[in-house]
Amino acid sequence: MTWHIFFNFLAQTNILWATFLATIILTISFGLTMYIWDFGIIDEMYKPDQIIAHIDALTPVQRKAHAWMTGTLDVVYPFAYGSFFIGMAKRHFIKHGNWLAIPSVLVIPFDLFEGLTQIILLNGNYSVVGLKQIFTPVKLGLFSIGLAIALAAIIITIYRFISGRKT
Repeated sequence: MTWHIFFNFLAQTNILWATFLATIILTISFGLTMYIWDFGIIDEMYKPDQIIAHIDALTPVQRKAHAWMTGTLDVVYPFAYGSFFIGMAKRHFIKHGNWLAIPSVLVIPFDLFEGLTQIILLNGNYSVVGLKQIFTPVKLGLFSIGLAIALAAIIITIYRFISGRKT
């Protein structure tokens, strides 16, 4: 299967809705998990001292909950939002959609590697904290680009709907 065929699959209306809803449900699930076990996540943190201090401030139960959340929800999450962003790029930027989807393809492995690093950190092995300095900023940058492209696609869709234009 070529990327072109896969991207076309992700650009289908029913797949876009499914990946959008999966992203929303997973986002809510993160919030509920953090609320129930009363902890903040380390996903956006990339400074070693800040990460270690945050983890050290967590209780053993909170560390375990965070690790389990990262190993479950945060494994599925990049596939959900990444697929949505890819589909939006492909569907609404027909000429350049494949190129515009690249950041959303690349964010998936960076998010997964970051998650693996976090699980190792949450289990007390701080020797990998330097990896988070690499994975997290790259992940956040790629995510932001993919999100911006998806938001631009939504704005274009709304404009086309209001103006009655098809293309």
